[in-house]
Amino acid sequence: MPILLNIHHNSPLWKGCQEAPAVVQKAVDMVWELLGSRVLDKLDYQSGLKGRPVIYEAGFVLADDDFVQSLNRDYRNRDRPTNVLSFPNTDTPTISGVLAEENSELGDVILAFETISKEAEVAGLPLADHLSHMAIHGVLHLLGYDHIRQKEAVEMENLERDILLGMGISDPYAENFVT
Repeated sequence: MPILLNIHHNSPLWKGCQEAPAVVQKAVDMVWELLGSRVLDKLDYQSGLKGRPVIYEAGFVLADDDFVQSLNRDYRNRDRPTNVLSFPNTDTPTISGVLAEENSELGDVILAFETISKEAEVAGLPLADHLSHMAIHGVLHLLGYDHIRQKEAVEMENLERDILLGMGISDPYAENFVT
């Protein structure tokens, strides 16, 4: 079963990007397509849940830079906007990026319109492609992946590449790619 999304518009800026909810849904569906069997296999192994339905939910907020900057300042002590923030549900344990229980709220991903739009423009990308990347990046954080240490960063970037390539989107980490 895919990840169920609750997508909220927090900024009127996203109204000009009517396809944003569908783009986010497709990106998250692709994450599940690549990683869903890993999640379910881990659950079967750990808890004997084989054959039981598993439901995961995630919230996505389509926000503006001001909102993201306030969250970044309040929760990360960084008083500036960023493209995406993820707030994993700390009640949903993960093990090396694999959820450890069934029927869980994964957390929330906040996407900043102006930053994502500017990065897409600078890189010469369609907004939908960069939005896909940021949605994938955010949901991978909800699943327990991170990029603080080099080894983790390589693993997360490789997953992002694989998912994006599966969607027909170029490698955002290629040397000639700018964000």
